[in-house]
Amino acid sequence: MNRILNWYKNTKLSHRVILSMNLAIFLSILIISIFATINRINVQKQDARNLVHNELNQITTLLDFLQERPLDDLDRIISSRTIYNTGFISLVNSDGEVLICRERQGQNISSTHYFLQMHGSQRGETTYTDPVTDETNFQYFTFYPNMDLYVIATLEKSEVIDKPVYNTLGILLFALIFTWITFSVVNYFIMKTITTPINGLIKVVKQLGKGDLADTFHYPYKDEVGQMAGSVNDLVRGLKQTAIFANEIGKNNFDHPFEPLSSEDMLGNALLDMRQSLKAAHEEEQIRKIEDEKRNWTTQGLAKFADILRKNNDNITELSYDIIRNLVEYLDINQGGVFILNDEDKNDKFLELTACYAFDRRKYLDKKILPGEGLVGTCFMEQEPIYVTDIPQDYIRITSGLGDENPSALLLIPLKVNDQIFGVIELASFSEFEKYKLEFVEKIGESIASTISSVKINTQTAALLEKSQQQAEEMRAQEEEMRQNMEELSATQESMAEKEKENLKTIEELNKQIQHTEEDIKLKEKELVETLEECPNGVVRTNTNGIILFFNKAAEHILGYNRNEVVGQDIKMLMPEQDALNYDQEIQSYLKTGHKKNIRKDLPFKTKPGEVINIYLTTVQTRIGEEIFITGFFSAPKTSGGNQPSPDSPETGSPQQETPGNADNKKAGESKDTNEKTEDSRDMHQDESADPQKAWSEHIRQKGKTFRKGKKK
Repeated sequence: MNRILNWYKNTKLSHRVILSMNLAIFLSILIISIFATINRINVQKQDARNLVHNELNQITTLLDFLQERPLDDLDRIISSRTIYNTGFISLVNSDGEVLICRERQGQNISSTHYFLQMHGSQRGETTYTDPVTDETNFQYFTFYPNMDLYVIATLEKSEVIDKPVYNTLGILLFALIFTWITFSVVNYFIMKTITTPINGLIKVVKQLGKGDLADTFHYPYKDEVGQMAGSVNDLVRGLKQTAIFANEIGKNNFDHPFEPLSSEDMLGNALLDMRQSLKAAHEEEQIRKIEDEKRNWTTQGLAKFADILRKNNDNITELSYDIIRNLVEYLDINQGGVFILNDEDKNDKFLELTACYAFDRRKYLDKKILPGEGLVGTCFMEQEPIYVTDIPQDYIRITSGLGDENPSALLLIPLKVNDQIFGVIELASFSEFEKYKLEFVEKIGESIASTISSVKINTQTAALLEKSQQQAEEMRAQEEEMRQNMEELSATQESMAEKEKENLKTIEELNKQIQHTEEDIKLKEKELVETLEECPNGVVRTNTNGIILFFNKAAEHILGYNRNEVVGQDIKMLMPEQDALNYDQEIQSYLKTGHKKNIRKDLPFKTKPGEVINIYLTTVQTRIGEEIFITGFFSAPKTSGGNQPSPDSPETGSPQQETPGNADNKKAGESKDTNEKTEDSRDMHQDESADPQKAWSEHIRQKGKTFRKGKKK
């Protein structure tokens, strides 16, 4: 014991405090653990007792309803009920015979001590040791007089008491260890806060004794240690400031702040007098250097931007970015933008932001400013620099185009050469521009304007060249497609259905090709009109509003109208009243399909005399340029007997049903009006009397050959 006491006295104060506190904590938690364990055992017993009594009451209530049932039914019901995980219910009669039990069913336990304890009692509990497992079990029983038996609930002590208590002990043990470790760490740091500042002060004082200006010692508290640390730190800071001030004077830094330790500080006051003498001589030298630096800065800047303007002469956007990026960086300002005049539309000229650079990064903004609008537009109109320093605090892209920042100084330089202005450069800074920088920006403005003028001319020339090359390539592609289309058209003319399908396809393909040039459009339109005019079927062509634009000869014969009577009129004049009412809805539904879809259907049409005839109509959507047309092909209705129209009638005759004689008469009657037609057209009319469909196919092939010969020439 004496050795222990001596060791305790000789240890450090911090170690003694930590040891004492840990011992007190350990004893406190140990006592708490003992009481907690005892309380947990009592609580577990009471919980088990309440649970079992509730279960026994439920069993007796169940027996009231099932006492007339066979014993096997009771066995299934009672055996299925469990208490906790291993507890079970048993039925034992007053003679000790086990009627229902999970482990001892059929045995007689009248001689056992726990049966003798509960025999003659109405309700209670006993404890016994299982001879097989050597486990201690609790038995809770109640007597059911209606069937002269005991209802017994058996629970294992290990499940009801041991496991919960062991869990509690484990938790308490963990709490004991954790608390002990925690308090040990806390006590260590508490003592560390006391010994550390003292050791730190000792170290600082030792370094000062050696002439080494140590770092100040930080101690945030105002206790005795804090006062001592403050005095030492004041001494260290004073000596450091004196040493630093002496070094700064040696570096010609005469503006370095310095305060002597006191009015009696001889070293500090001597250093102040020396600084004043050296400062006057240094200022004169600095003035000469600054002027030289400004001149050199301007000269280097002009050379730098001349090199930039020479390297970028093919892309105005990249040129603008290189100019503004280098200008912002060279002037050491915050942001800037280049606005170039966009005069592609002579009636709508505006200044376009082609490049913006701010805070060392490229900005992608899309801004358009009209001449005279805001500061940028005003600078463009007046063609004079604008320099603003009195900018309101709420200045946000109202009159400038730079964004949401609120600069302290704003400079706008017009880009003009030979009295012609090409744009405006806008520069913003959080500090005012010096005079020599303003003069520098004005000097390079004319060079930038000259380069932009050259770039715009080069860009326009390149665009025109590319456009002409593209048009030539498109014309060659159109010619090749036209040749292929005409060959395909002339190769597939065997039947009326095939002929109609190929004709529609040819019209669609021809209409696709005529969108590029006005000359092609006129040529193809002329060829299309001639083809449709000579078609043996009736052809009517309208725009999307239903206005008739074309009406061929076959249509005149079938419906009896002269083309001058219907061209320019609404197509609904050719329809019965009910069909005319539904036409607008049907044509809009047809156009909304989004592609050229053919429609074939029987449709009633009204002839000029007022007769309603059913014709088979095929419609196709075509496009020329931006205009959409709807072309319908139809033939005369097939009639029989007395109802067939006279072939000689100009109003009802059908080219598809002409007899050879009538076809010859028709050809003779029309020969006066067709003397100037080509040889292939005359051949078609000569063969029409024999077979109109073959004549039409032969005519299409002749047209294709003639068109290809013309293209080759």
